[in-house]
Amino acid sequence: MMKLTTICGAGDILTETERTVEMPIPMLLGADVGATHTRLALEGVREPHVARAHECEGSSAIRVDGAGFNVRSSGPDALDHFEQTLARAFTQLESGSILEKAVFGISGAGPARHERIEALVREAVVSQATAHHLQVDPANVRVVDDLCTAFASAFPASSSRPTGVLVLAGTGAASVSYVRGVESVRRDGMGWLLGDIGSAVWLGKRALEATAADLDARGPATALTGRICQELGLHPRENAASLDPRQALIREVYDLAPAEYGRFAPIVTELGHLGEGEGDQVAREIVAEAVESLLEGAHALAKPLRGESPVCVVLAGSVLTSRGPIGDLVRYALEREGFDVREAASPLEGALALARAESRL
Repeated sequence: MMKLTTICGAGDILTETERTVEMPIPMLLGADVGATHTRLALEGVREPHVARAHECEGSSAIRVDGAGFNVRSSGPDALDHFEQTLARAFTQLESGSILEKAVFGISGAGPARHERIEALVREAVVSQATAHHLQVDPANVRVVDDLCTAFASAFPASSSRPTGVLVLAGTGAASVSYVRGVESVRRDGMGWLLGDIGSAVWLGKRALEATAADLDARGPATALTGRICQELGLHPRENAASLDPRQALIREVYDLAPAEYGRFAPIVTELGHLGEGEGDQVAREIVAEAVESLLEGAHALAKPLRGESPVCVVLAGSVLTSRGPIGDLVRYALEREGFDVREAASPLEGALALARAESRL
């Protein structure tokens, strides 16, 4: 017996449907796994002839949030936190349930580290499934990168193998072209140390560098300094007898995991409104560099697809999809140039869509 609980929408009644079956209901798992957050969803596989009374299209029986999991930038406890998130989800399934398909869209799971990350994820899923008396074939656990799930989420279920360009700027940043649903060319997505230009982590890192240069008198004065120090709980100019402000900054910053640099990105975008008036010149220059790089990536990858009319460009990630100077300027420029600009829906829904598609193969 399995109990699926579904909320269909505002004003609907919470409905509990108990199904007594000879075999456990197969389950699909989709996951959006970033450097700072993990979102996971499980839903029962529905046969075409099964009535959907009291259920909503695409609704999920179980949704669980947890800490991020990125082997490069989420810190040494990331895998443990990921396993804890799986455990919280699997605890809600009946013993003996079958995990038919699982698709994990994971940041940092590109070609360079794909095999390692997929092995870690499969091992974690099998370990937690075994601990919770669930059935799973490791071959049915698939890892893709978060770019793939973001691109898939921008198209209706009826659109198979879409062609276009994804431009993502969230915790990381990258541009990828897809031809009939298959990745063609990738630009950036090289991580916080080597690239990710325009990402939240990159913006935060640039803000920290600008603050350090200001405090060290080797760079221009910037309003970023006061705001960054405030965010860190530092007051470098109030007490001359206190610790050297440069050393205080070092003490606070070097203990941060790279993924945490993104907490400073909103300060950059707030102070970096392009144009005259309020704002800060250093922050504006950082914003301008981010916009230029993201547009350059979109143009370079869209050029070979000009046969498509118009070329579809999908924007994804909090930096591009939240209101702010970077997202607004990138969208405006692309729409003005005639691109079919779309916004990615939830990458979690993209992962579930891929799991559903694979379950039908």
